[in-house]
Amino acid sequence: MDNEVLDFFKLEIQKQCKFALISYRYLNDSLENIVDPSLVWYYSQNLLFATTNLSKLLWDSEDDKHRSQLRDSLNISEDSLLCDKNISQIFEYYDKKIIEWTSRNTENVYYATNIQLEIRDEDIQTENYFRNLDTTSLTLTFKGEIFKLRDLFEEIIKLNESVNKLLPTTF
Repeated sequence: MDNEVLDFFKLEIQKQCKFALISYRYLNDSLENIVDPSLVWYYSQNLLFATTNLSKLLWDSEDDKHRSQLRDSLNISEDSLLCDKNISQIFEYYDKKIIEWTSRNTENVYYATNIQLEIRDEDIQTENYFRNLDTTSLTLTFKGEIFKLRDLFEEIIKLNESVNKLLPTTF
């Protein structure tokens, strides 16, 4: 990857970090006073979209040599939360994943957009949640996959600091 392409990737990473940080801030604000639950999901989804984009920018199965160079320049380790394939593929084939998810749900009980304190009912299987946000721990369950938003946020802050040391703030 030549320096021009590498720099453009860094600019895009900087932008996606900014989008994720904005989404996280507004998600927290919307949870303090839930006027419209759709806003909670809007900011959650935007945070996941930006995180997905970051994951894809940093890891590519077909071009890992160059992405490794990019990760090294940003001090991103191989065990980063952003490396998780579940993150990079959250919204891939979204329609097919809905069909898969509903067919796996043998209880025919669906929790589509749930906002609550931590899940305490052992009878409810994590897989039955299409969207659930635990407001205490900021843990998002999406199609049975669990994402710890605070941990992702902290990872993105570190990445944002690294990229900002290398580039001027562009917006």
